[in-house]
Amino acid sequence: MNRKKLIWNSESIDWAYWANLQLISFKDACWLVCGVDPNICNNESIESKYYLSDEKKIEINKAITQVKSDILAKEEKEYNSPWDWVCWAEGKGIPVPTKFHALAFEAKKKSIHVHTAQQLEEISEESLVWYMKQDSWAYYEAIFLIHGYKPPGSFEGFDEVRTHFPNDYAMLERSIPIGSIGKEVIQAGQKDFIDTPERWLEWGKSKGLLCEFLTRFEANNKNHNSLETEAPSAEVGDVPVSKQSKTQDDPWKGIALLKADEIYKKQKAISCDPSKSAIANLIAKEFEKDGIQTVKGKRLNGEYIKRHALNTWNRPNK
Repeated sequence: MNRKKLIWNSESIDWAYWANLQLISFKDACWLVCGVDPNICNNESIESKYYLSDEKKIEINKAITQVKSDILAKEEKEYNSPWDWVCWAEGKGIPVPTKFHALAFEAKKKSIHVHTAQQLEEISEESLVWYMKQDSWAYYEAIFLIHGYKPPGSFEGFDEVRTHFPNDYAMLERSIPIGSIGKEVIQAGQKDFIDTPERWLEWGKSKGLLCEFLTRFEANNKNHNSLETEAPSAEVGDVPVSKQSKTQDDPWKGIALLKADEIYKKQKAISCDPSKSAIANLIAKEFEKDGIQTVKGKRLNGEYIKRHALNTWNRPNK
C-alpha cells in the first residue's frame, strides 16, 4: 500500500468541526496546532496508511511535553477552548495553521454575549490617582483606563470590555498565555486576570494603546507607586545588620524550598530540567495565588525568591 505524507495545514482536516467544539483536550490540541488531524493520526494502527515525518513527530511530541509542563505548573488546563489553545500555541512560538486560527477566533467571537453597552465616561484625574494607588487592576479595568475611560463594575466588566474594545481584548488574550501580562485569580467564583498598574501601562504602551491623557499622567507621576521589582533588592540590604536575622528568617523561605523540590520533581517526571529562575517564577505565581508575602507585607517576585531563598537550594536526587 502506498504511504502518503500528510501535508502541513492539510485542507482535508475539518477545521470548522474542531474550531467550534466547546473544549479540546491538550493532546488533541497539540496535534491540531501542528497541522495534523487527531482523528486520523492518533491511532497507530493506521501508520501504514498515513505517514508522518520524523520531524513532524518531534514537533508534536515537543508540543505535548510543553503543555504537560504548563499543566503541572498550573498555567494551563487539560481541556480548553479551541481559541485558548491557539493563543497558547502562538505564545510558545508554534505556527498555528491559519485556517484553524481564523475559525477558532470566529467561534470565540460568536460565544461572546452582545448586549447594549454603557456609555463611555472619561475618567477624571482624581479618579485616576485613586486607581494608581491600587495594588492591582483587573483586565477590564486596565483596558478602560488605558484608553482614558472610567472602568465599569466587575459584574458588567466582562461584557463591556468586549463590546467597546474587542480588538484590545483579542490582543490581551494572546499576551496572557505567554506571561506578558496578567495573573489568573478566582474572585467571587469567577476567573479574572490582574496585574499591577505599572505592568498594565507598560503593556498598553507596547501595543500603542495608551491614550494621551494617560501618557501625560504617567510622565508627571513617574515616582508614584514605583515598580515592585525595584523594592525587593533593597528589602534586606536596607535593614541594619543587627536586625537582618529576623527578616532573613521569614517563614516564606522554608515554604519556597519545599515548593522548589516539589516543582522540580514534577518537571523531571516529564523529562524537563527547569532552571532555578523558572522554578522561582513558578513559586512566585503560587505565592501570589495563596497570598504569601514577606513579614513586611511585600509581594514576592521570582528574582527575589531566587536570590534570597533558592540561593542555597540544590536539585534533589541528583
